[in-house]
Parts: sequence; C-alpha cells; structure tokens
Amino acid sequence: SIRGLNGRGYVSEFLGNRSWPECLVANFSLAKGFGCNGGGVTTSSSFFEKLIREFGVTYSFSGPLDFAMIGSALAVLEKHSSGEVTGRQQDLHKKIKLFGSLIGMAQQDFPIFCIDIGSEEKAISIAESLKSDGFVVPVVFFPVVPRDQAKLRVVIRTSHSDQVLSRLATSILNLQGGS
Repeated sequence: SIRGLNGRGYVSEFLGNRSWPECLVANFSLAKGFGCNGGGVTTSSSFFEKLIREFGVTYSFSGPLDFAMIGSALAVLEKHSSGEVTGRQQDLHKKIKLFGSLIGMAQQDFPIFCIDIGSEEKAISIAESLKSDGFVVPVVFFPVVPRDQAKLRVVIRTSHSDQVLSRLATSILNLQGGS
C-alpha cells in the first residue's frame, strides 16, 4: 500500500508497464497497513498459478475470513482502486522524511525506523522512558539482532502529527545521549 500507483506495491512500481517475468510470484497482505486480514498471490505464469492453486490452498495454515474481515478487506481494496491511497502515500512519505531528518536517518523511504541503541539494557531503559512520555516504542534485541546491537523500532503512520513526530525524535535523541 505504501508504494506504487494505487498502492500496488514495489514490484508493480518497479516493473511499470513492462510484462511480468514468467518466474515472478508476488504476494500482498492487507494485514499490515490497514489492520485487516486477507491478501493474495499473483503471477503471470500459468505454471505457477497451477502450483499455487494445487499446493497453496487457502485453508492450509488458517481458516476462512469472518464476515467482518471480508467487509474490511473489501473496504481497503476500494480505497486502493479509488485512488484514495495515493494521498495517504504522499502524507506518509512526508512524515517519513520529516522523522528521518529529525532523527538523522533522512535517506529512508520506509515507515519503520530501526534506531541503533546498543545494549539491551539501555534500549529497554529508553523504551520505558519513552513510555512514560506517552510513546510506545518496541525494542528489538537478541536473538532477532546480534547481542549488544539492540534497536528501537519506530513505526510511522499517517495519523501521527508532525508535532508528535518531533517530540518523539527529540525524546529519543535526548535519551540516547543521557542513558
């Protein structure tokens, strides 16, 4: 949802109007950006389509979506096809650029910032202080990353105001220097 025309994704954006390669299989999910369930798989290859239909049965690892989730998924798909997602993409990328510049990671084009902290103890302490300031920022540490390379995982959303992002960046920078 965050890349490509009408949120079609990075692969579609990269390929543009070119034909999809026969070996390309692309997946999408509605669970991350819009908080509902559902997704799909697409390919231009009849061979891969047959494999997916035969071995990637919908119920292999889950059950069917309930009616509320189906309604949510349809509403999300409508937001994509109507072009509404384009405005949201622009807002999100402005917020990513703002937060990146404030935190010193300005060259990023993705809404998840992994901010290097170092020790697990320091990262947890910073996260606890941020929580006291009203921010919920998860810590990523071993075994997800190597020992003593803990990170704060900040996720930017369109609902975050510029003021909130500025306050969060300032808090993180102050705590990094003071912890």
